[in-house]
Amino acid sequence: MEESNQPPEAPKKNTSCLVIGIIVAVALIILVVGGYFGLAWVLRTTEKESGNLASATAVSDKATGKETSDSAIVGTWKTDCLIPDPNSPWAEQHTFTFKSDGTANHKRSSGDSCAAIAQDNDDNYKYTIPSAGKINLTYVSGEGTMADALGPAGQVIYDIYQVSGGTLYLGHGFRGDNLSYGENTGGSEAQRFDSPNTFLAYKKQ
Repeated sequence: MEESNQPPEAPKKNTSCLVIGIIVAVALIILVVGGYFGLAWVLRTTEKESGNLASATAVSDKATGKETSDSAIVGTWKTDCLIPDPNSPWAEQHTFTFKSDGTANHKRSSGDSCAAIAQDNDDNYKYTIPSAGKINLTYVSGEGTMADALGPAGQVIYDIYQVSGGTLYLGHGFRGDNLSYGENTGGSEAQRFDSPNTFLAYKKQ
């Protein structure tokens, strides 16, 4: 029997496992990359929609007169010690605090001189801002000499406000011995104060 001079055949490599492995690896890469960008898109879309909803709510509140705050007036404001008449023994100082939740507080201190003033009034309000420069102060409760003058809870002062630098002016309040409100006394929308009370110049604290 003749011997064959041909070399023995090399064993064939099993390439099917290698091909499957490559396919699986590519699929995993696609899933990871696609999932990352997909999640990023979802988060961006959600954030955008949330921002649009907040903006729409703010616009709606302003359109319906339900805006309750203006960042320009939020904070604590205090006047200097004021002496309306140098010939009379009387001095007073006022503090107004406006919070972003639509509540406000007014305190007055008075006495025979600036050295002798003591707090004699403490009033709580709710406030709304129907439009720029206008503010409605609704009396809630109070203690002191002015509580009776402010009337029952629920009474509204139709006021104005103006912020100039670090100074806040309202329309209502004592204007000095010889100064009056004029025809507009803040008792209704038609009688809303129409000029700032520069005597009570509230400085931002």
